[in-house]
Amino acid sequence: MPPGANSLGNNRFALLSPGPKNKRKKPENSTLEFFPELPISKKDDPKYLIIKSQDAKKPIASTSCFAVHKGIQAISKEINKITPLRDGSLLLLVKNQKIADKFLQTKHLPGAGAVEVSLHNSLNSVKGTIYAPFICQLADDEIIDGLKDQGVSEVYKFTKRNNGDRVPTGALLLTFDKYTLPSRIEVAWCTLDVRPYYPNPMRCKICQLLGHTAKRCNKPPACAICNLPPNHTPPTECSRVKCANCDGDHPSSSNACPKYVQSKEILKIKTIHKCSMREAINLYKSQKPSTPSSFSYANVTASNNNNINIEKTSNTNNSNDKIKASTSKNIATNIHSIHSDCPVTPSPSVSSLYNSPSPPFSPLSTTTSPTTITRSSTSPVPSSHPQSHTQVPIDT
Repeated sequence: MPPGANSLGNNRFALLSPGPKNKRKKPENSTLEFFPELPISKKDDPKYLIIKSQDAKKPIASTSCFAVHKGIQAISKEINKITPLRDGSLLLLVKNQKIADKFLQTKHLPGAGAVEVSLHNSLNSVKGTIYAPFICQLADDEIIDGLKDQGVSEVYKFTKRNNGDRVPTGALLLTFDKYTLPSRIEVAWCTLDVRPYYPNPMRCKICQLLGHTAKRCNKPPACAICNLPPNHTPPTECSRVKCANCDGDHPSSSNACPKYVQSKEILKIKTIHKCSMREAINLYKSQKPSTPSSFSYANVTASNNNNINIEKTSNTNNSNDKIKASTSKNIATNIHSIHSDCPVTPSPSVSSLYNSPSPPFSPLSTTTSPTTITRSSTSPVPSSHPQSHTQVPIDT
């Protein structure tokens, strides 16, 4: 067919319309370059320092507190907390390691003289546990060397007894030279979670009391089940089950003992807040106020007062009953004497006066004679309790 004009068909304006749009090619599947990781922002790692005077006879506490404070402020003002200690030294919590280095280089403090500055032994570290059974067969030095760039300074392997032998459980206790505990740690190619570690209360194996160990015990030995002298074979020969700490009906080694649970919570507060044992106890009491003991002085005094009030009330009631009885007896005696002295017709007895539902006679009325007693036909109904009236004779 010879070349010619395009066939327009019935549409004359086909040449004016735009041609078909070119389809966009799909992009080739190219590997995306990952965005490089941002550097981890380092947080301030506070440090605890101890400032101690080199002269033992002249501790820092004996000098002027204003002069010592000015001397500390002259070194650095980025100090979070200052606490005096019992031995006369000062405990400082500084902002970071850089400021701690300034104090560590200090040999003379204005206002206090020659001083010695050192890091605190235990407050500058935290402990956490990880589960890594694949490194339990390694030596402790090798583990510390592999994790020292993450702040690990000590390691302890938890073990359990299996057929008389100690076998590692796979859990490890790591000590970090940091103020706060990291949430994760990288062990070779693994990333493991770090859980905080809270120590258990100490329990003496001799006296079974909490708070100390057998090395520092000076109390008599006791059985862990019955809390009696251990001159028998427990538990078959124990006559009772009694705790040495709370006097409960469970062994002294029970983890469900209320005193054990309380001590564990106090140690948890002490570990979290990095405070002394006394401060941890005060925080525990403020969070969970304890109910007063039933043998406290206030309760005993209150119970004694209640007993005294009850005795006074009973004595008062008894005396009132005696007074009522004596009064009724006197009234009956007076009525009997009146009837014996006056020549009147026999009348019902005194007991019938109280027991009869209706009054047997009307009140006494007088005539011309003071000793003549008559019954009035139109007298008002007497009261429930007869009364004696003193009548005066009337001269007609």
